[in-house]
Amino acid sequence: MINDALNFLRTQTLEPVPGARFQIDELLDSKQPNFPFAEMIAKPSLVFDPSGIRTDSWSERGIKRNGPYNQRTFTPKKLNIAIICQARYEGQVEAFVAKFLDGMPDTKTGVRGWEVARYADGFLR
Repeated sequence: MINDALNFLRTQTLEPVPGARFQIDELLDSKQPNFPFAEMIAKPSLVFDPSGIRTDSWSERGIKRNGPYNQRTFTPKKLNIAIICQARYEGQVEAFVAKFLDGMPDTKTGVRGWEVARYADGFLR
């Protein structure tokens, strides 16, 4: 089906803007010598403190081990939250805010048998 569409497009005059024509050639195959060179680059090292000592290549693991970058360098912050909701939803909102702030250690996410308590730490951590 894709080859049929490509074959049709090859018979057309393709001009995305006036005066700029192009044509569709055969699809590239990674086994062909003219296939573009591909290179895998190393993951960047993420920094979690001003001195640059606490690093990790995985953001979530780095945050869990080291906390956010400003955790140690700025004075403690007092968290103020104001929520406005209908009275009938007050209990649900309180439960949500508690889970948001304190985390949900029993909630697991993942695929292929690899589960992680992704929301265990909460916003305050």
